[in-house]
Amino acid sequence: MTNIIEIYEEIHFNYERFLVTKNPRLLADNIRLYEQVDKRTLKSFLATAMAHQVEPCNQSLLIIGKSYIAYALAMKVSATRKECFQQLEEADECYKIISKYTRSLPYTSMTPLLSNQLMEAVYRKEEIKFRRAEIFFHYVKNSPHVVPEALRKIITVGRSFSALLKKSYKDEATQQQLGFDNRFISSVDELVSEATSLLENRNSEEASVPKREYPEQPSPQVRSKGAPKSIVKKRKINDLQDSVSEPSTNADVGLDRMDATDNTGNTQEKPFAIHSPAPFREKSSESYPTRKSWILSRFFQFEPPPVSVDNQEEKFVSSYEV
Repeated sequence: MTNIIEIYEEIHFNYERFLVTKNPRLLADNIRLYEQVDKRTLKSFLATAMAHQVEPCNQSLLIIGKSYIAYALAMKVSATRKECFQQLEEADECYKIISKYTRSLPYTSMTPLLSNQLMEAVYRKEEIKFRRAEIFFHYVKNSPHVVPEALRKIITVGRSFSALLKKSYKDEATQQQLGFDNRFISSVDELVSEATSLLENRNSEEASVPKREYPEQPSPQVRSKGAPKSIVKKRKINDLQDSVSEPSTNADVGLDRMDATDNTGNTQEKPFAIHSPAPFREKSSESYPTRKSWILSRFFQFEPPPVSVDNQEEKFVSSYEV
């Protein structure tokens, strides 16, 4: 496996040539060399390394990270957005390694070079957030369908990064060390202004398009919850009682059909005499009650009225005379 310290001279030379020639192949060469490095072995080495051993590793990782960022910006014209973001993720991983293992060193072991390397790693991670928004805006503005929410996110990231540059990295010496100047800050502000203008145009277009009116739909009726089973059963029993409680006549023979042949002089009170405004009528024969009447009579346990004593005496006398 390739040692990251061994490739420092070559990747440094390739990156310096890229700054002059703008040839992305030099960046691809650096990335190819870094891919041959075993990342697990590198992290194990940095976990136990001394300060003087961490410094050259950080120098190589800083160059590799900048190579990934520049390569993502160079390939945004021909590559997909996902491929560009993948390059930025690899760069971010390089700077995370620098931050993690440099901070793990004792405070007394921190050298000026390590402090500068840590400062640059922190800055590059913030720059990657802006570069991601910059690449995303490149695809959004060339798309026929502009999403307002995406533009708002781009504007937010751009304004935040611009404020960070003007506040924390306004010193010229720091800017020179990190490789940017006021022209870069102006380019960030221009991107924010362009995204804001595109968002305003998009909002004005949406406001000018008449909205389609839809007829009002009636709100669905809310069905009441079912009553408890005990209440439903009680209602059914009451309905049955109401339907059979009307006083019977000679023409209408129901549950109390035996009362039709009874003597009118019998004044004995009939059981369950409940009156209902809705009469219950059912066909029946003279000698047999209906099936429904018989079932309901069994249910309510109706008893026929006692036979009149006067009728018994008449039957006895007539049989004696014969």
